[in-house]
Amino acid sequence: MGKRSDFKRRPQDTYDTPAIAVMPLIPHLPKGFTFWEPCAGQGYLVNALGREACVLASDIEPRHREVIFADALVEGAPVDAGFIITNPPWTRNLLHAMIV
Repeated sequence: MGKRSDFKRRPQDTYDTPAIAVMPLIPHLPKGFTFWEPCAGQGYLVNALGREACVLASDIEPRHREVIFADALVEGAPVDAGFIITNPPWTRNLLHAMIV
């Protein structure tokens, strides 16, 4: 979505990840992988990849009972997470800070 788009933005860039969007990633993940989902929201991405592989599902506005409150810009990744897999906010300043 470009900055000149007339697409109505949702507060805090809340766009849940459909399972179909996760499917192309799965063949590239090693067997027995673990991950942290720092923008978990309702947990759709976690469910698509498998809850057993997720060492932590967090969000600044958790919308599922198994997603805990944590700010990804403050918290470090859990030590036992092999990957960080998320659908981050697309607000430029937040996205760039998360990448760093």
